[in-house]
Amino acid sequence: MEVRFDSGAELYVYGQLDATGAPALPITFTGSTAAPGWWNGLQFYGHDDTDESIGVEATVTIDYAGSGASSGAIYLDQTAITVKHSLIRNGAGHGGVWLVKRIGEHRRHSF
Repeated sequence: MEVRFDSGAELYVYGQLDATGAPALPITFTGSTAAPGWWNGLQFYGHDDTDESIGVEATVTIDYAGSGASSGAIYLDQTAITVKHSLIRNGAGHGGVWLVKRIGEHRRHSF
């Protein structure tokens, strides 16, 4: 499955995102144009009082993300996610993961 984003677009997640692909059926989040930073990326938002895992990505490719305020393909704000057997490539800005948390500490992130 391939999900294509227009220039400057992003996917906000306030809750659960289970993007679990398989080697023969990977999931790709990509730009509608093959240019680094074409789209902003995946943005996960949690809550001040919890540290629950709200994102699971396995056998996923994130291509051409990393524009916008977060400058990362994956932006985390007060949450934790699990990423396994995945590829983040062709990004701009920070290129990979941008972590923000106002309360507590970062933990339980798996990459």
